[in-house]
Amino acid sequence: IYSRAVNQDFWQQNRDQILPYIMGTEINSQRCKLAGERYFLTVVPLTALGGAYLHLTPHREIYGLMSNGLGFFIAAVFLVLLVLMVAVNLLVKRMLRGFYVMYNCIADIGGGNLQLMVPDLGQDEVGLLARQFNQMLKRINSLIEENMNRQLLAKNAEIKALQSQINAHF
Repeated sequence: IYSRAVNQDFWQQNRDQILPYIMGTEINSQRCKLAGERYFLTVVPLTALGGAYLHLTPHREIYGLMSNGLGFFIAAVFLVLLVLMVAVNLLVKRMLRGFYVMYNCIADIGGGNLQLMVPDLGQDEVGLLARQFNQMLKRINSLIEENMNRQLLAKNAEIKALQSQINAHF
C-alpha cells in the first residue's frame, strides 16, 4: 500500500475494508471511507506478481490542493480586474479631458464672457469640435460688432436728423 498520508499500520488496521476493492483484473479508481475518513482509492492489478498496487489519497489532500489553486485563481482574477479598472479609468479620463475643458469654456461663455476661446485640444474629434466652436464664437462676436456699428450709425443718423430739424427753426 502506498500513500503519502498513510503508514504501514493503516494497512493492517483497515485490511478487511480494503481487500474487497482489490478484487478484479482491471485498473479502477473509486471513493471509499476508511477509518472515518474519505479516500480516493486507485487499484492497479499486477498479475505477473500475483498482487495489486493500491494508492490511497485522502480527499482533504486533493481538495486542499484545489482550494489553494482556487484561491490563487480568484486572487489572479481580482488582480487582473483591478488592473483593467485602473487602465479603463485612465483611458476614459484621457479621452474625456477635452470634453471637460470644452464644457467649462462653454459654461463661461454662457455666463457672458464672449471673448473667451476654447484652447487647442489636438487633432482628434474633440479638437475639431473646439476649432469649429471657436470659429462660431468669432462669427458671433463679429455679428455683434456689426450690429453695434449699425445701431451706432442709426443713432448718429437720427441725431443728425434731429439737429437739422432744430437748426432749421433757428
